[in-house]
Amino acid sequence: QRRFVSCYHLMKLVFIVSGLCVLPPCFPQVYHVVNERKSWTEAQRYCREKYTDLVTISSIEDMARVKDILKDETDEFWIGLYGDVNNWKWSLEKDGFYEKGQADFRKWNSGEPNNADDHFLCADIQQQAAWSDYWCTYDRPFVCYSGTCGRGGDGAPYRGF
Repeated sequence: QRRFVSCYHLMKLVFIVSGLCVLPPCFPQVYHVVNERKSWTEAQRYCREKYTDLVTISSIEDMARVKDILKDETDEFWIGLYGDVNNWKWSLEKDGFYEKGQADFRKWNSGEPNNADDHFLCADIQQQAAWSDYWCTYDRPFVCYSGTCGRGGDGAPYRGF
């Protein structure tokens, strides 16, 4: 397994003129590439037990970071997106966790999602960082993340899982 820290969140460290240091509003998001093959549900359980959850990709910046960690990989990896052709959700569904529009970010491969055989499906990501839908029961490696970034319903950083 490999871990990657999101530099974006490390840059949130602010130094005040008086010399005091203010800690970032959340811990850095760390990505974990897990090369064990599991179904989507087993991967979700593993990520929740060992880290925070399957990776959530909510922006172009997140996509770039995930693409970077998979640049030497040739397999397809589960991410935290599941559903059917008209209704996709992220594995992590904490109220107030996502800022406006973040939970709606999608980067499908051309022709995807195609809802093959009318099954309930889960999303995977390939090296080129485009997504496909596939049967959730299929065994794949996966990407988890750990960290407590996000926002609470009051706009304050979300810190509890």
